[in-house]
Amino acid sequence: MGELLVGRAAPADELLERLGGGGRVVLYGEAGVGKTALVRAVLAGRGYREGGCLATLAWSPYLPLRRAFGRDLPDETWTGDAEYVATAVTEALAGETLFVDDVQWADPGSLRVVEILGDSLPLVLAVRRGDPAAAPTLERLGVGVADRLDLDPLAPDDAAELVRALRPKLGSADVQDLVRRSGGNPLLIEELADSDRGTESLHLAVLARCRALPEDQLDALSLLTVAGRPLPTSDVPGADGLVEAGLAVAGDGYATIRHSLVAEVIGDLISDDRERRCHLQLTELLTHPGEVAVHLLAAGEPAAAYDAAMRAVEGARTPGERVAHLETAARCVDPETGAEFRLQAAEAANEVDESTKAAALLDDLPDREDLRFRVARQRAIIAYFEGDGPAQRAALDAQVAAARPGTVEEVVTLAELSFMRIVVDGHYEESLRLAEQAVALAEQVDAGHVAALKALADALYLNGDDRWREAMPAAIARARADGDFAREWRIANNYISAMESFGPHDGALALASEMRERCAALRLMELQRNFEFRELNLASHACRYDLVLDQAPTLLAARGSSEQYLVDLSFTLAAAQFDLGMIDEGLATAEGMLARASERARSSYHLVRAWGFLEAGLPERVLDEEPAFHAAELDQMRIALAGPIFAWAALETGADEPPPPPVIPDTGLVSGAGAELAGVAALRAGDPAAAADAFAAAVQGYEGHRRGVVRTGWAYGEALRLAGDPDAERTLLAAEADARQLGLVGVTNRCERSLRAMGVRRSAAIARSSDSPLTAREHEIVLLAAEGLTDKAIAARLGIAHRTVQTLLANARRKVGAENRGHLISLVAGR
Repeated sequence: MGELLVGRAAPADELLERLGGGGRVVLYGEAGVGKTALVRAVLAGRGYREGGCLATLAWSPYLPLRRAFGRDLPDETWTGDAEYVATAVTEALAGETLFVDDVQWADPGSLRVVEILGDSLPLVLAVRRGDPAAAPTLERLGVGVADRLDLDPLAPDDAAELVRALRPKLGSADVQDLVRRSGGNPLLIEELADSDRGTESLHLAVLARCRALPEDQLDALSLLTVAGRPLPTSDVPGADGLVEAGLAVAGDGYATIRHSLVAEVIGDLISDDRERRCHLQLTELLTHPGEVAVHLLAAGEPAAAYDAAMRAVEGARTPGERVAHLETAARCVDPETGAEFRLQAAEAANEVDESTKAAALLDDLPDREDLRFRVARQRAIIAYFEGDGPAQRAALDAQVAAARPGTVEEVVTLAELSFMRIVVDGHYEESLRLAEQAVALAEQVDAGHVAALKALADALYLNGDDRWREAMPAAIARARADGDFAREWRIANNYISAMESFGPHDGALALASEMRERCAALRLMELQRNFEFRELNLASHACRYDLVLDQAPTLLAARGSSEQYLVDLSFTLAAAQFDLGMIDEGLATAEGMLARASERARSSYHLVRAWGFLEAGLPERVLDEEPAFHAAELDQMRIALAGPIFAWAALETGADEPPPPPVIPDTGLVSGAGAELAGVAALRAGDPAAAADAFAAAVQGYEGHRRGVVRTGWAYGEALRLAGDPDAERTLLAAEADARQLGLVGVTNRCERSLRAMGVRRSAAIARSSDSPLTAREHEIVLLAAEGLTDKAIAARLGIAHRTVQTLLANARRKVGAENRGHLISLVAGR
């Protein structure tokens, strides 16, 4: 494997074994221990891409990935969000391995990409032990001690073998002395082996080698060291001599110091005058104004550095890049002026959820009256993202105190107070009052319109005030007119929720599709997936469970999604599985929610399990979930949705009637809940006629929520049966047909029990007619299966996914009660 891989057989084998699993490997070791050499040796002979991070360019978006892929990915790739870049990288790798070196110096975008990639493809990450950024990087990536591959210095015998390979004429005592001085570090062994006998440190060894260099090579060595990055060999006269001397490496037209540890030592040896000359020379060689600004500042030219830094700010492609250039600008001016740029940098950091960096930038800012409002607002945002309620409240109080009356500051403060009152405190009416004040003031001062209109739209929607139907589109239109996409997508997200809850569903679906396409065009794939989920959730209300089962697992498998997104998506999938009678699968999906540590995750977990146990005919288990659900849930809409589940379970077990939800909307998706609860209460009171009236109203109230319509359709028929109404059989047969058509196994079973209680025999024969419980696509697929086609062959013929075929066949088996594929074909195709 080469000289520097002496003693590395075991870690090389372990690295190969871990790579064989196709996932991520994190190599962890001190500088010079041979991480890069080991990875290159192991990956030699197999396709791989390598990109190293640079401490001097940690601000440059996606730098290691751009270095790894060069021109193989178009420039527009790097204008997308991390999710978009991760997808492009995955496609470009085409099964090859990606190696990212010195990940502790990765820019925020690259770090997010490797976080998203996770174990989805062969990925090797090298992290330098001892660097201040190493621990937070490992924590961010979720890498524990057991997850990483530690590369330690060589054992004494292996170190001695390497020394003898480099200096075969050394005596035994000298070999042992060099082993002692190197500490087993391969880079130190090589450097000390090339130096005079008795050299005690890398510093002295490098100094000795530098003394032998001619002046042009010393200039080249200094230039490469001060640059801290590869430079074109054409810009570095003397680079060839440095390569020959073993101090630099060259390839693909670029030269760089052979190792960052050597560069650190050389940096200590360069005189102040030579270093300044190098910085000035680099301002002529480099083209990016951000880099030029750093070198101008180091050369003692703050005015020119400031101009370059502000050009970099203007041209920044991401908020994270903008943060770095604003920090440079802040260092170019006096502390009082610099405070403004540090605050701007904190604001940019909060835009990309870098709350830790934002907090650090706010530290030690002078207490200036003109900055107090903005500082308090940023502290409130930081506290919100960190989940620190008391700190958020304190910062918002400071924001209120600092906001200048009759200005945009007061508008924004009123809007954010409205948000806190409704989301954190649950004070709905006060939230609406504050939002209305914000809108009125925004009109008066002609500023802050989008923030105010968003606050009003949200408050109206969450208050159940139908005026949201005008407020939501008005807020979106203003956000688009002002180019405020950050608020636009959030308004659209809430607008979809409002139409999902109160209708019209086709409007919600149209907006979700529009926003998905808009995010795709902007290369914002993480947001694109959010709107894909919104489309999928709307499909679940229509009982399009084939789409849910086909697409939800793919969306869940995408790395880097937010916790709330994963919880809500898991809920949608588990509910679909329960409705289709896939009880074990639904419970397994629900268990995944427990990996999330939020109240939303806990309440969703207990609610969906209650849903599943009711579908499985286990009402006692439903009631077991009730206390934990109510202890964790604050959302009034979800509490209303859960009310009938617990009411039916209590009725069926003879338990006491549970208290009704405190708020039940009289319009929208769950408006049927109140009528359904009234129906259950009438059954409990022994008044089936009143129950029938209530369930009939519930059917109307649940319009747009097919499952609720069909469930209360059965309840209506059951109440008619208990009342001795002659329409009971017709009503129950219609409900049974709907339930079978949609694949609602639990509701189908309830219909069958009710019909049997009336003496109506249920036949297992399935008529192949327009009354078939199968959809047209399901019927088509079963007929193709009857012809002997495999699932893959059916998928190829119809141009659909293999998984979709499997899902539709499984749905068909459940709907007709088939035990297996042959039984299904016999029932449907008559063969």
